Amino acid sequence: MFAARILLTLLCVSTFAQSALAQSMKGERRGSAPFDKLVDVGGGRRLHIRCSGMNFEGSPVVVLESGGGNDSSVWDRVQSEAAKFTRVCSYDRAGLGSSEPVPARTIVALTEDLHALLMNAKVAGPYILVGHSLGGILTRLYASYYPAEVVDGPN
Repeated sequence: MFAARILLTLLCVSTFAQSALAQSMKGERRGSAPFDKLVDVGGGRRLHIRCSGMNFEGSPVVVLESGGGNDSSVWDRVQSEAAKFTRVCSYDRAGLGSSEPVPARTIVALTEDLHALLMNAKVAGPYILVGHSLGGILTRLYASYYPAEVVDGPN
């Protein structure tokens, strides 16, 4: 069942990314240098983000949001495959993986953390948000808080 969800997610990401890539092949490349770093998100807190793949002007960036207590490493295989045709980023929420620990965070605070991370890491949108489990809730909340930053896809 989990494998089927991953496959469906990859299919959706592939469709959106290939469409955007085809529309922007004449555009300039941007944000194509891979990076893996800690980024300040305010209040002296730093979150870990890893971006790979290439991007063309105007094409969306895929942002992978892990579930529950998982760090970004659960997306390693998905990210490496998606990076073959689009820009893709995964990150560790506060207290997970390589991100710095903090006291418990609310769902809203986690959403604000992701927004600050993308802005401070200079990962320009629009974004295609892909979430698993809790990550699905976070991506939907992000899209409702920052609708101009996300690709409007099927409901």
